[in-house]
Amino acid sequence: MYTEEGEKKDNAYLFDDKKIMQAGERYLAHMGQYPVINLTFKDAKQPDFELAYDAMRRQIANEYLRHKFILSDEKLSEEREEYLSIMRRKADRGSYNQSIAFLSRCLEKYYGRKAIILLDEYDVPLENAFTENFYETISSFDESENYYHGLVAGLLSGMKGYRTVSNRETGKGRCDLFVKPVSRRKEAFIVEFKTTKKMKEIEKRAEEALEQIAEKRYFPELEEDGYDQYCSYGIAFCGKDCCVRVR
Repeated sequence: MYTEEGEKKDNAYLFDDKKIMQAGERYLAHMGQYPVINLTFKDAKQPDFELAYDAMRRQIANEYLRHKFILSDEKLSEEREEYLSIMRRKADRGSYNQSIAFLSRCLEKYYGRKAIILLDEYDVPLENAFTENFYETISSFDESENYYHGLVAGLLSGMKGYRTVSNRETGKGRCDLFVKPVSRRKEAFIVEFKTTKKMKEIEKRAEEALEQIAEKRYFPELEEDGYDQYCSYGIAFCGKDCCVRVR
């Protein structure tokens, strides 16, 4: 674990009486070796969209503030302006949609290691939108799809040996997500997201995502980048549930 000044902090004693300490060096060697992004969205349980959005934005800004010391490194000079904009809660919604993935990349650049992302109560924002009857507000801004997009992109950004590219203009439109292995000998992935308010439509929406990938011809991006093997993922969400179709 790292302190707010970027120095390693040994908290191994917290696990002294836990079974993990008996797992052997193969696992224990990773203890305290990675930067951590720690977020909870429990405060997004608010009576309207603007308050919920502001609560999430503050959580993200506070996590950026916790890691602010990394900006002292010249390696992050290009990221500095966007980083500060998000931290000061002055960025646009698009920046906040990608803020977890962006912070993950910044931490990796600083430490030379992938970040671990811990998300607590990640389902609260959409569940609350349903119960408080402002899901339509989220849908009108396409925020629900972007929420899942940002969440998945942030999680995938920590995959060893892979890199993620979001909203790349290619073919006849913009692909939601490319997941590219560092080695061109491995399989790459094209991911398209859809959402629905009706559970009975979730499988249909996942199939529509696959059709969009084919119709808009997203795959030449991978072929031109040297990948011979790739597959498509259509992922549809309905509240806490999701449906995945692969082709």
